[in-house]
Amino acid sequence: MVWVFLIFFLLINLLLSGWFLTFLTSMGKIPRLKFHSKFSIFIFPLFIFYGKNIHLIVKDDPLKDSANIKIGEIFFFLNPFYLFLGKLRINNCNMNDFHIFYLNKIPSDKKIHLVPAREKIIITGNLKNGSFDLEDRARFPVYRLSLREIDMKNFFLDPGFQIGLFFHTQKGFCKIGSGNLHTHLLSKNHGILRITGVTVGEFMSMEDLPILSNNVELATEFHHSSGKTSYRGVLGQNFLPEEAVTNPDLVERRKVGFRFEINWDNYRLPMDIGIRTLLSSLAKGTSLGGVVKETLGVLKSLLGEFLKPIPREQTNNSNTEIIQNVVQIEDPLDKEKDKKN
Repeated sequence: MVWVFLIFFLLINLLLSGWFLTFLTSMGKIPRLKFHSKFSIFIFPLFIFYGKNIHLIVKDDPLKDSANIKIGEIFFFLNPFYLFLGKLRINNCNMNDFHIFYLNKIPSDKKIHLVPAREKIIITGNLKNGSFDLEDRARFPVYRLSLREIDMKNFFLDPGFQIGLFFHTQKGFCKIGSGNLHTHLLSKNHGILRITGVTVGEFMSMEDLPILSNNVELATEFHHSSGKTSYRGVLGQNFLPEEAVTNPDLVERRKVGFRFEINWDNYRLPMDIGIRTLLSSLAKGTSLGGVVKETLGVLKSLLGEFLKPIPREQTNNSNTEIIQNVVQIEDPLDKEKDKKN
């Protein structure tokens, strides 16, 4: 009896191993999928997966999306209890050297029905040295985005509201073009996010347009409560030191405060549509003025055609400096209230 159980146990683990999956894909048994790894195994019944030097390819197709994924090392635990509830929980998903190239051919609005319900799938873990390259051929002209040096500590990803990744990760960083994005949870329900040094042109893959060549700076703090999140922060543009000397009021004219609140039930959307919806809420909650008004006008006119993910603060800045930079920014909305009072 013991031998039967042992043979069954070894057989199950063999069928779930990377070697068997490599064999199946090499024989063409799984259409459009190619898998290879130096070592990978799913340990049953512990529901633990470990893999090293994994290469996964979703082959190109004229009418379907494709992807090329490389992972240096990955470990995660699959919680079996949630499987009986029809849910998926991947915990302690730790990845090193995670790199993905995604070729999009299907418009995002055609994939909204594929987005799962909130809390149906949840993945938590850490990511070190990641990169993400996107080429979106569903848009014209072709949209390209490249994120580098992605680093996330205690990230929380729910595909049911994908954009929530930026606001539910304990610490996150990535580079986009010449800019950075940094997000940091100060507590479970309170955090900050800051974007620095990125131009609108880089963000929209339209670097050749002079009107989009100015850097855009954004600093916001956010609070979560009962399926909603409120935002308060400042949006502005970089300025040259000599401009500030000749015109001290320039800084103020290029800063604008904003406040708005979102309900996550309205964000069961693909990432790019979620970002466009979020930025539309930001624009509505903004006190406009000066050059910023012109920039937001361009942003709003192009949102329907372009846009996707985001950037961090400098790695050598301490968390304290980042927090102070965000929290101590004077909000123009508060200034207006003080004047009225």
